[in-house]
Amino acid sequence: MIRELMMNAIEAAQHAPLDRRLIEISAQQVDGIPKLAIWNTGPGMDGVELQRVCNIASSLRKQKSLTSNFGMGAKVASLPSNQRGMRYRSCKNGVVHEVILCKRDGVYGLLRRYNETTNEYQEVADVTDLAKSDGRSCDEDWTEVVLHGNTAEQDTVKDPYNGDPEQDTQWLATYLYHRFYRLPDGVKVTLLKGTHKLDGNRPFHTIPSRLHFFERHEPVACANGIKVHYLYDAPYAGTGHNKSISGAIASAVSTCAVIYKTECMMFGEVKTGPSTHPSSASLSVLSTSLCTSNCRTTIRSFLMGIVSSCATLKVSSLTWRQPILPRSSESIARLGLLN
Repeated sequence: MIRELMMNAIEAAQHAPLDRRLIEISAQQVDGIPKLAIWNTGPGMDGVELQRVCNIASSLRKQKSLTSNFGMGAKVASLPSNQRGMRYRSCKNGVVHEVILCKRDGVYGLLRRYNETTNEYQEVADVTDLAKSDGRSCDEDWTEVVLHGNTAEQDTVKDPYNGDPEQDTQWLATYLYHRFYRLPDGVKVTLLKGTHKLDGNRPFHTIPSRLHFFERHEPVACANGIKVHYLYDAPYAGTGHNKSISGAIASAVSTCAVIYKTECMMFGEVKTGPSTHPSSASLSVLSTSLCTSNCRTTIRSFLMGIVSSCATLKVSSLTWRQPILPRSSESIARLGLLN
């Protein structure tokens, strides 16, 4: 769900002026309950376009192919967890229109609301004055979606899936960190207060933009053309965490992922630390000197499986992080990953 909504926001923001390619994730109060909202600059939609794009089977300005945004679609992915409603607003040429996509009486569709002025029921409403009263500027085009969840009392910031599955307090930042390996040029994502574990508003930084927090990092070229990015996340002195946790709004756990274009498409993680027994780490890449034979076999099998998938998808790189010992490509070679 979040991936699809974020991809929509990223793709739209890329069409804004270079210094205004913005995405903001916020907690909006709806009858006193926080609801997760994603706002982005980029081409807005008028009432007709907004109504059409919220048709479950439609899209607008989308290129459908395996090499473009190949996700299942924001509406299809999000509606089961937001049957109460997904409120879309879009500003175009200074005018803001709104629709609510929801499920009523067992049927998904646009909510029809009564307009006292026209004495008619309508699916699209002009909410320009309401948007301005909420603090939104109408000086540039933008689009926003607010997730109402499945119940009125559901806090979709902390509990986006209504408990199925449950999420920890830093789920959103961690998901973004583990999903979006890069952002397009000029696109800036900000998590506003209430959507992350720290105070105030915080920018979202991808793994490559935080390399200075890692003690060592290097790319390793494989014979088949795939590049492995090796990052060593050293222990953070005096704590039970790794060094990259400093200033981070996401978790700092060992990870291994396939990178396709800008995204981590296949992802594994395990909570490890300097005192963790290596045999319990099934997905993180550890130092050969600390790995048991079974652990190395598990790691190699996992990575070779995703390398095989890389060949199918024409993926060009992998990435992983590990917290045990700093090693070079020699360690990776001894694991048999470069053969």
